[in-house]
Amino acid sequence: AVAAAVVVVGRAAVVAPPHVELSETPRTFVHFVLEPLYKLYALVCGESAAVLRETLEREFGMRLRRRDAELNTRPLLKLVLSKFFGTATAFTDMVARHVPSPRAAARIKVEHTYTGPLLAESALAAGMLAADADAPLVAHVCKLYPAADCASFNAFARVLSGTLRVGARVHVLGENYSLDDTEDRALAEVSRLWLLQARYR
Repeated sequence: AVAAAVVVVGRAAVVAPPHVELSETPRTFVHFVLEPLYKLYALVCGESAAVLRETLEREFGMRLRRRDAELNTRPLLKLVLSKFFGTATAFTDMVARHVPSPRAAARIKVEHTYTGPLLAESALAAGMLAADADAPLVAHVCKLYPAADCASFNAFARVLSGTLRVGARVHVLGENYSLDDTEDRALAEVSRLWLLQARYR
C-alpha cells in the first residue's frame, strides 16, 4: 500500500494523493526562499519599469515609485531586496524583544554554571543572583582562544558579578577544582579586555 503524503503548497498543507511522487513537489527552501528570489532577480534584470512595478505590487505587495523603477540594475536590485527582506535590524530587534537581560536571566545562568551552594547569607551567591557590579568578581570562562603567537590564550568570559578590570589579579579555577582539591587553581593578571562586536574586538 502506498501512503498519502502531506505537501506544503503556498501557505497551506495539502494531502497529496498516493500516486504523486514526493520528488515532484518542491522542497520547502526552494519554494519559499529560492523561487521568490529568482523571480525578483528576473523581474529586476529583465522587465520594463511598468511591468516591474505592476508585478511587484500584485505578487509581492511592494509599492515602487516610478522614478525608483527607472534606476540602474544594481541599485534597483538593492532597493527591491531591501523592501522584500525588511530592515537589517530584524535579528537585533528579535534579540531585544525575546532574550532576557543579563539581570533578568541571572538566576537561570548561575544555577546552570555555578556548582557551589547558593546560600542566602553568601555575599558571593547574592551578588551573582543580582548581577551586582559591586559584588565580588565572578566570571565564567566559556572558551579559550589561542593568541596569534600561540604562546597564550584569550579567554571569552561572562561576568556574573563584580567588575573585571585590566590589571586585576584573579584566581583562575580549572575544571578539576573543588573545595576538597584546590590544586587546579592559579593566580593570573588580567592584561587586556575586549568587547567583541561581530568579528571585531
